[in-house]
Amino acid sequence: ALAALTTTQGVGGVYAAQAQEQANSDPQGAARAYAAARAWDPLNARYASKQGQLFFSRLGQLTEAEAAAHTAVALGPNSVNFRRLGDVLQQFGRQPEAITAYEDGLHAEPHSLDLLLRLARLSTPPHALDYYRRLSDLELTPVGTVRALGEYTETGFAFGDTVLGDEAAKTDPASAAAYYARAAHVLEQYADNGGSQNGQQAALHNNKADPQEETSLRGLYQHVLPAWIAIAPPDQRA
Repeated sequence: ALAALTTTQGVGGVYAAQAQEQANSDPQGAARAYAAARAWDPLNARYASKQGQLFFSRLGQLTEAEAAAHTAVALGPNSVNFRRLGDVLQQFGRQPEAITAYEDGLHAEPHSLDLLLRLARLSTPPHALDYYRRLSDLELTPVGTVRALGEYTETGFAFGDTVLGDEAAKTDPASAAAYYARAAHVLEQYADNGGSQNGQQAALHNNKADPQEETSLRGLYQHVLPAWIAIAPPDQRA
């Protein structure tokens, strides 16, 4: 029985490797290869998760993506699988269900920056601010200071810092300036490292530059600097 199990898992791995190679050039072929991998190794959550992501990001087949994501969550209830499920649910406009999926993912990984940022953006203002604060607080912990990838910039921190800076600017300009300084530093670091064309950054985004992300971050920077200048002492504004 063990030999048979090992054999089926090995065949599943072969199909999964084939799918990985085809993902960019032949997404339909990759989807079929992941289906074969799942047929040989049906308890492997990674195959369902990656197939669901392929349906979502490459093929635009949301119904198939949701089915695969639900299977992945059932087999492997981790933050990545819950995030992928939530992303699909968002595309369907099912925001409450997406929030629930992200919250479940956060229970599995309380320090997930991706999940905190998604929840901050989807939640109503009081709860949103709590998520932004949790995100920003992690910037000063090992989550934000210890880098597994030296040139990869966690841009999510900049969004948390900016929102908290805007909030603090109403009553506490000194705290607001500190938040804006942190946000500006993150964004400048991202630009200095090549933006979305940075090798490490691109490797985590299907090896493609992301002009939309760069436009969003540039817009954030263009918000941060004027807001920071507005509350700065006169001798520092220049």
